[in-house]
Formats: sequence, C-alpha cells, structure tokens
Amino acid sequence: MTTRQILVVDDEIINLQIIQEFLEDSGHHLDLVISAEQAWGRLVDSAQRFDLVILDRMMPGMSGIELLQKMKADARFAAIPVIMQTAATAPDQVREGIEAGAYYYLAKPYEPETLTAIVRAALADVEGREKAREDAQAHVKAMDLLDSAEFRFRRLEEVGPLIQVLASLCARPEHVAMGLSELLV
Repeated sequence: MTTRQILVVDDEIINLQIIQEFLEDSGHHLDLVISAEQAWGRLVDSAQRFDLVILDRMMPGMSGIELLQKMKADARFAAIPVIMQTAATAPDQVREGIEAGAYYYLAKPYEPETLTAIVRAALADVEGREKAREDAQAHVKAMDLLDSAEFRFRRLEEVGPLIQVLASLCARPEHVAMGLSELLV
C-alpha cells in the first residue's frame, strides 16, 4: 500500500485531532492546518503533492467553499479529491459544495468508519487515475517504437476486437474507432 499525503483543514483543533485519531491507523501522512489560507499555502509552496484534502466548510477568513473553488480552478490541484466535512447540511449548502467540486459532502457528526470508508474510496479513485495515466504513457512509449504493423483478418467478426485494440492506442480512441470501422469493413 502506498503512503498517501492527506491535507486536513479545520479551524477547530479538536476536529483536527478527531480526524487524526480516526485515520491514525491508515498508514497515510496527515498534514493538519487550521485555515484555508494556510492550506492554500501548503498546496502552492509545498514540495510534497497531496493526494486528498479533508476540508471544513465554515472557517473564518477564506471559507472551505472558497478554497475548494480555488483548487478546482487551478490545473495543479483540480484533480485532488476533496472531502468536505461540515455541520452545514441544508440541501442548498450540500448542492453548493458538490457543485464547487467536492468529491464527497460529509455531515458532522459522523462515525469514524464513515470517514475512513470515504477516504479509502477517494484514494482508490486516485490510484485508478494514476494507473490509467501510467498505462497510457506505456502505450505511447510502445507506439513510439512501432515502425510498421500488419494485421490480417478473414471474417467480419474479427474486425471489432482489432478496432478496439488499435483505437485504444490513439489519443482519442472514441473518434478513431468509427473511422477504423469504416475503413476495415
């Protein structure tokens, strides 16, 4: 299991301690900060890359929603999943958090198992995206080595799998598949 970097943002020290206690056995590194401004500074200035942010919605100064919007507007941080944890649970508040880009909107108080399950799911998504990116890079490297290729098919049924494989090697497979299909059929 890879150790992940989790940024935890809450203006209440007790909430930071609770989250730290809930996640202490996860094996991940937690960076605890008490304001959205401090969190933004860590994101921008830190040599470490964060894999997940657990963010309180209501804080003095920059709110959690404002930090979330700022993160999602910046390409460097847009893909980081953000779990917003808050007591603000009115439907319009939940909608605002989700529309701002929250991966999950967690209402306080919550059970430790709920938080750990959501953290595991968010980090599994991060790992899935990393694996997909690595696979795509491997395909690109392999295609750079290609000098020529020849495929032979005898039946129309053989065309489908060939199209899938060839299209998957391209940057926009959904666009390539249709053209390949027309050419090969």
